[in-house]
Amino acid sequence: MKNRIEEHIVKAKEILGNALSKSATGNFAYELSADSFSNHVDELTQLLDEQIVLNGTIELISKRERIDLRTFEGQVIRIIYPKKMLYQVTKLHIDQEVTLICQVTKTKNSFTNGSSLSYELIDSQR
Repeated sequence: MKNRIEEHIVKAKEILGNALSKSATGNFAYELSADSFSNHVDELTQLLDEQIVLNGTIELISKRERIDLRTFEGQVIRIIYPKKMLYQVTKLHIDQEVTLICQVTKTKNSFTNGSSLSYELIDSQR
């Protein structure tokens, strides 16, 4: 999962570089500082990266690689899934009680003092 975060950082820096080059042509109303962006991205720290088992009822299945699961405790968790799992996900349905195995990653941004949890589907059991 750490490699995926690093890939996203590299891609974000690449996009920012393109935005800066376009801003010189007047296509953007403001300029962004690549160094400033890079410093903020470097403030991200991965705190947790582990597999967990979630039990609950499916509330949403999206073709855009997303599932919303309401746990039996009442919490709604947004889970992403890779395209390679689309066939397996199409076997699931709304209001179905399931057990999902997910990779959970907790990331902290020391610049904003915020943190976030992300869930990625690894397997499902009906």
